[in-house]
Amino acid sequence: MVVGPSGALFSIPDVMASIGQFQDGRTFEALAFRKLGRPYIHHKLCTFPHLTLRRNSDVLQAYLVQHSYKERVHRWVSYHPHTRDILALHAAYVGDLHLLECLHQSEYLSPTLLLWDVAASTNQLPVLGFLVQINHTGCSSRSIGWAASQGSLDAIWFIHNHLTDRKFDADAWEFGVQRGDIATAECLIAIGAFHPNRIHLAAQYNHLELLVWLIDRQLEAFNNPVLIDTAAAYGHLEIVKYLVHRGFPRTVRAMDQAMANNHMHVVEFLR
Repeated sequence: MVVGPSGALFSIPDVMASIGQFQDGRTFEALAFRKLGRPYIHHKLCTFPHLTLRRNSDVLQAYLVQHSYKERVHRWVSYHPHTRDILALHAAYVGDLHLLECLHQSEYLSPTLLLWDVAASTNQLPVLGFLVQINHTGCSSRSIGWAASQGSLDAIWFIHNHLTDRKFDADAWEFGVQRGDIATAECLIAIGAFHPNRIHLAAQYNHLELLVWLIDRQLEAFNNPVLIDTAAAYGHLEIVKYLVHRGFPRTVRAMDQAMANNHMHVVEFLR
């Protein structure tokens, strides 16, 4: 069979590659973006989307090593508008100031995108400084909490010093105490983020060293039987023993809580 001129055209590999790259509506260089997820960040969430951000980072970091993204940002966003926020969040997460500046210059940075929260969670001070320079307002009431959850002390202080007119969520103390990190707790107390209604958290999360440090500071709020009640309820025998040693009473509530949760080793000690 004789192949005509038009048929011969489709036998050229480069032509077929050029045609093929648009078959699913995107170029070959953007195929990797199919794996990207839109991180959902909201001040009412109890968890931060680190997993999505890390997955995006793995994809984008490998891609950006091979390509000059400054020339491609406009093209990416033009073809795939949803990548605008994904790229910005990635840049804030890993501290890629060049990418962030490029997005800003192209007016692709949404003013409400929570870039402060993302940068704070990984202690990206240069990014936070850049956000101050461009007067970016994307910061939720949990930005200090996200920073505290990762032990990003410099970011905590930066936000505290630069966003003095903002009110921050009381969960910052809980997020910080979950780490069991004395340095984080000390930082939160220093900026006034200690929450007296959540004194039981160190006992709840079984952070004995942190609890000892807090009690030794002679904070009045920690002279409270809720500590031993909480430790007993969660079955943390070493903390119960320590509190009894420090003179905390063996409360009926502590024993009832331990028994209700089947922590018989705690019940035996409290009897």
